[in-house]
Amino acid sequence: MTNYGCINRIYRGKKWCGFRFPDHVNYFTPKTLRKLLTESGFAIIRDNFLDRLPISDNMWLVACKT
Repeated sequence: MTNYGCINRIYRGKKWCGFRFPDHVNYFTPKTLRKLLTESGFAIIRDNFLDRLPISDNMWLVACKT
């Protein structure tokens, strides 16, 4: 998943390599991804800082439906 809240995106602006239309239709920060999942009835199983470094364009977490 693309980390829309990364420092690289903020610094590069419109030239950020993470903008890949039409491949990506949703962009999330770690906070908005967690909010979407918990409000949709998922439990966050794994969400470590190393899985969403502020300098990385990528992030991931593990969730399961409760």
